[in-house]
Amino acid sequence: MILLRKAMRTIWRGKRSYIACVALMALGVMIYISMNLMYVNLYSAMNEMYRETRFADGFARMREMPMARVSSLERDDGIARMQGGLTTDARVTGLGGAGEIITLRLASYDPEDPQALNAFAMMRGSEPSEGEIIVGEPFFAAHNLALGDAIALVHGGREHSFIISGTALSPKYVYAIPDA
Repeated sequence: MILLRKAMRTIWRGKRSYIACVALMALGVMIYISMNLMYVNLYSAMNEMYRETRFADGFARMREMPMARVSSLERDDGIARMQGGLTTDARVTGLGGAGEIITLRLASYDPEDPQALNAFAMMRGSEPSEGEIIVGEPFFAAHNLALGDAIALVHGGREHSFIISGTALSPKYVYAIPDA
């Protein structure tokens, strides 16, 4: 009992120091809990998106390969599913300032395959038909585009015009940077 009274007197004399220590500890605990909750939420959101879009476990880049060869690789041990696709870059004209080069990565997909790997998640609009294109949500927002806008792409020395039918997110291009 005497030690308790002595401790209370000591705390009372240095109450500002003790209040600062308690506040600092409470702040530390609060930051730890909020960061842990943020980590759990981001991790579950990532896993949910990867599950919904059937994100592939591995990638291989080829210059060219017959589709028959892609299908035959699926029979190898340890490969549950394999899928091929085309990817290329095209220069965008009409957007950006003078001298600014904007590149858009074009990726093929099969609208007939409901279980396609690395499927995109539609954010707004509709899937494209002939002469239409889906662009990434970050690209769409960064260039103040609207659904139905025309976009001109230069590929193979020729200019092609498309109408933006929708926006999407792709698990392959969460963090978009150009190839080295």
